[in-house]
Amino acid sequence: LLPPPVLFSLLDSSTRHPSGQTRVLGTLLGVPSSHDPSVIEVTNSFAVPFRNDSGVISLGKDYHRQMLSLLRRVNPNEKVVGWYTCTRDECLDNSVSLIHSFYEDQTAVPAVLLAVDTSLKNDRLDVAAYLSNPLTVSGVPLANMFSEIALQIEAQEGERIAVEQMLKSNTAGGSPAKISAGPAVNRAAGLDQIHSLLEKVQSYVTQALADPSLASEVLLRQISDAVGSVRKVDAEEFKKMIDGGLQDLLMVMYLGQVTKTQLAMAEKITATLTV
Repeated sequence: LLPPPVLFSLLDSSTRHPSGQTRVLGTLLGVPSSHDPSVIEVTNSFAVPFRNDSGVISLGKDYHRQMLSLLRRVNPNEKVVGWYTCTRDECLDNSVSLIHSFYEDQTAVPAVLLAVDTSLKNDRLDVAAYLSNPLTVSGVPLANMFSEIALQIEAQEGERIAVEQMLKSNTAGGSPAKISAGPAVNRAAGLDQIHSLLEKVQSYVTQALADPSLASEVLLRQISDAVGSVRKVDAEEFKKMIDGGLQDLLMVMYLGQVTKTQLAMAEKITATLTV
């Protein structure tokens, strides 16, 4: 599983590569999926500097270890799950096996190679994941054969909304459009979308009750699980939740304004004393 923020991080590192280099390498961090431990969920990444001497790549292993140590202080659950490469050229060249063997030693599970083709052929960003299988002759490993595995880009609700807003922020001419809708307007649009989806679900369930032969047992079970996961809240408790959240929001806004005022006063006092 690859969330959009990690993919954006890979693309950002690709745009910042040093001059003269045609590719970017980096480390992938992740955790086993809570739904299926055999599925790896990539949660973070960071670029690793390297040097290319006549086709021989020397990876910045000390930098990799230092960054990994710092990130584990923030989230000790994240483990090295593989590495990524962003390039406009061929992703799986001769140097890939050497880099992959280093990451195989860093992971408790088979290391994943995430290849991002930034050439944008046919206006498309190609992303693929690979696992390595050693090719041996008489028990002696000679090379690595990379096999593509399933890759799914999955976004949480907040990430999906952000991506949709980014797509909408571009006009047909390619120039960014001004986003003038306030939080209330965006919240109302989200509620309208939820209401529309609930109407579709209600219509489907009604049709399923009228003609069970047209119903999907898997889909009905998913609808039942979704409805059952929603906690029942009475009107009074729901009102208290809304009021409490609004008070918290107003308090955060107030503290933010106070902080800005104090910073502005501190800057003016410092400027006056230094004159």
